[in-house]
Amino acid sequence: MTLGRAAALLEAVQADPRRTADAARDLVDDGSATPLERIGALWALGRALSELDEVEAACRTLGEAADAADGAAEGALAAEIRVSRSVCLLTAGDAEAARAELDLAEEQIPPGGPTGRLVMQRGLLEIYGGRLASALEALDRALPMLVDAGDDLARCRLLSNRGVILAFLGQLDRAQDDLDECQSLATRLGQDMAAAAALHNLGFVRGRRGDVPRALDDLRTARRAYEALGAARLVATLDADLGAVLLTGGLAEEAAEAAARAVDAASAAGNRLTEAEARLLLAEASLAAGRTASARRAAQEAADTFRAAGRDPWATIADHLVLRADVAGGAVGPDDLDAVLGVAEQLDAHGWTVEAAGARALVGRLGIALGRVELARRALERSAADRCQGPAALRASAWLATAMLRAEDGDRAGARRALAAGMRVIAAHQAALGSTELRVHAAAQGRELAGLGLRLAVEDGSPEDLLRWAERWRARALSLPPVRPPRDGRLAALLDDLRALDAAHRELLLGGAEVDDAERARRIELEDEVRAVSRSLSGSGAASERLDLGGLRAQLGATGAQLVELVEVDGELHAVVAEADPATWRWCALGPVAELSAQVAQALASIRRLAVARSSPRALAAAVEALGALGRAVDQRVVAPLGLAPDGPVVIVPTGVLQRFPWSVVPSLTARPVVVAPSAALWVRAARPAVDGRVVLVGGPDLEHVERELELLSEVHPDALVLGPEDCRAGRVLDAASGARMVHLAAHGTLRSDSPLFTSLQLADGPLTVYDLEHLEDPPRTVVLPACDAGASTVATGDELIGSAVGLLSMGVSQVVAPLTMVPDEATVDLVVDLHRAVAGGLDVPHALAAARTAALARGGPQDVAAAHAFVVLGGS
Repeated sequence: MTLGRAAALLEAVQADPRRTADAARDLVDDGSATPLERIGALWALGRALSELDEVEAACRTLGEAADAADGAAEGALAAEIRVSRSVCLLTAGDAEAARAELDLAEEQIPPGGPTGRLVMQRGLLEIYGGRLASALEALDRALPMLVDAGDDLARCRLLSNRGVILAFLGQLDRAQDDLDECQSLATRLGQDMAAAAALHNLGFVRGRRGDVPRALDDLRTARRAYEALGAARLVATLDADLGAVLLTGGLAEEAAEAAARAVDAASAAGNRLTEAEARLLLAEASLAAGRTASARRAAQEAADTFRAAGRDPWATIADHLVLRADVAGGAVGPDDLDAVLGVAEQLDAHGWTVEAAGARALVGRLGIALGRVELARRALERSAADRCQGPAALRASAWLATAMLRAEDGDRAGARRALAAGMRVIAAHQAALGSTELRVHAAAQGRELAGLGLRLAVEDGSPEDLLRWAERWRARALSLPPVRPPRDGRLAALLDDLRALDAAHRELLLGGAEVDDAERARRIELEDEVRAVSRSLSGSGAASERLDLGGLRAQLGATGAQLVELVEVDGELHAVVAEADPATWRWCALGPVAELSAQVAQALASIRRLAVARSSPRALAAAVEALGALGRAVDQRVVAPLGLAPDGPVVIVPTGVLQRFPWSVVPSLTARPVVVAPSAALWVRAARPAVDGRVVLVGGPDLEHVERELELLSEVHPDALVLGPEDCRAGRVLDAASGARMVHLAAHGTLRSDSPLFTSLQLADGPLTVYDLEHLEDPPRTVVLPACDAGASTVATGDELIGSAVGLLSMGVSQVVAPLTMVPDEATVDLVVDLHRAVAGGLDVPHALAAARTAALARGGPQDVAAAHAFVVLGGS
């Protein structure tokens, strides 16, 4: 049997399916082709169409090829074609037809024929069905057959699929070995598609391991290869796996978007295999994002689809998700827990060990909460090993369940040890991430651990314990050692491209033209690439420092400050007041948090109204009075119960909505030096002695009063380096800021709540983003950012913050002076000049801002009041 010219096409299918399909069609239509060449060409065409996600056409073409082989009495060839056709039928969701096709192929293979591929394909059927143990057994049996037959291409495919099975079984080292060998073999064979698939699966394995940066990098590279090869089916599958990795990184919304893309693409192509699995991921991501009803609906649809296709183990995983959605919606009672434990046992039986462990941990937590302690204990007896293996989220969940059980048994010290161990798991996971964004969102995995720790501390009434537990979770991402990308690397080049594109768009708009859809799409594409490269950065693995209470007391003594740490526990606001003398530490319960949200919004709205100052004098006077009344109410509700000394510095560590509250509107704090810190640990870390570096004054483009501002500041700092609107290019500003004592950066700001790391300041050559700030090698001690909203941050779970000001703090800047909301240009110039004069006269920054605020309020104009209350000192004293 010789397939002639078709043999080369069959070898080339996975290297370049689109070109192979075109060449196969030409050979099918070639009148000079032999019957076997035509059969081989149909086989190659069907396989190429399958790779290109044209599933229905692929099944039809491979059926035609098998029938033609039967007609030519080429039973062995027909058998091999039917093995290929079974793959298409499986992709289309028809497992029974795929199995029947393999049965027919087995009858046609002669004694001693190529049975390795058939056995391998039966293993793939088992993967499809979710029967992992039997799938692994089949692939293990097929491998030596393929080796003996010298079938390297099939061996390559087997290693790729076996790597995925091993990952699902939790055998991640073996999985990686298989995929490394697969990639090496595919590269040697010139099989570009197979090499890309191996890299894709390596990304999947690294995601299961929790190595999010490398997983994202692998998936990004594999996607580029798939797109170049026209492999739409594999792009859809990759989107589903990308969603799983993003979910591991805590990016639930983006994971849901990736899963939805995968569902749509697979559905349009008739790829039922990928569609159902992507829908399962969509349910998982929706649940993580808090959309319980959507999650339950997607999980139920996935379960129904899996059962209709005979994929019962997969349906069990979907059942588990339905139950988890019911739990999140409060729809699970004590009598439902046996069903949850039954799901865990079924998952174990099918080899889904990681998923089974998650279900057992769920039973443990719910059993304790719902009074079924013995059932919880039974479930948790098998969870001891889960505390030390598997993904970070699973290990943390197992520690949480252990802590709950110990607390139920009255072993509060043991419960705290288990909670601390779980928090260490989350901290180590954060430390391995290089991206600020991933570090911030990874904190969500510690929500329940920290919540129980805080609850135990409140019940015990210990201010020290409450502070310790608040600090274990609070703004941990900002306390991690910074990861500084190389200034000449891929990320820096992309940010330069983004600035150039922004400048071009600004020119178009200033000229009266519009930015077209293609240009907008290019910006979105560039931002996506920036995110992808940033997320692929790995951290040092060094965990953030824990709060040293001795160091905190020493710093409080050195500064004469009182520290107020605000904490939300079960919807209630609590405060710890810490002073140099530990005997005076106290804890205060301050009532529900919810009503403070409206007061924060009202305060910011009043400042914005005064900043714009377009109302009548009477209306503006009323706004000033309303702001004062609101400040007095917060004073009485939050500050007065703390029993603070009447004067001296105050450090406030806010929580939740209070991150944006302008504390200077509170009468008892208006004239005092106040520092707002993301955490007590960061406040202690930010204590740096004064340095002798230079002062840098930067004025961005299109600011009405920038020339006057720079002139007045130059009089205060005659030796300062001045970069005006024409000179303040991003690279030059970063270079000048490195090692400086103080940097004043006046520029228009853009707060990006949709993507906080693209929050930016407008410079001569375009936006300076938070991503750019991460390139600072020797950060200045103090930065003044008098741009609207420059001090505002996006608040994520765990009081993790993202924004320009906190981005500077995370890179090692000691303190940032910036407004929390809109500020008026002219009054802001007056306030910041007073600030600089006070600093030049010897005051520290918090005292200097207090003095500048007092002067602004004495001037009395509405815009002076707005500027006075908008600015805060963030970071250290």
